[in-house]
Amino acid sequence: MSAKRNNAFNQFPRFLWSLEAAGIESDYIYLTHTRYPRFLAMAIEGEEFEEQALDHINVTVVEHERHGLIACYDNGLHFKNFIFLDNMPDKNIIAQSCLEAIADYKLLILENTTDD
Repeated sequence: MSAKRNNAFNQFPRFLWSLEAAGIESDYIYLTHTRYPRFLAMAIEGEEFEEQALDHINVTVVEHERHGLIACYDNGLHFKNFIFLDNMPDKNIIAQSCLEAIADYKLLILENTTDD
């Protein structure tokens, strides 16, 4: 991918979160990750998502026959249906990016709940 195109992604925040896709509300949260590895993914919160401390999160990346790659952690935020804009990286890199996305999402939730 050209350097010019890579730089175009750098003007956006690293994590872009959306509750809607194509104007359709659903139970999913949509993530666009704008740094390497750039990807789109669907996410859903597990029941114990907000209760877990970040230092106790272990992300596991597995391949699922129907949903492709799935990254999840202990009843927390589960990512699925990845679409990679670059070549698919090693699963450890995906796991690290998802861990950082989880931290970002938790901060976003905390920020929105303290504004009330």
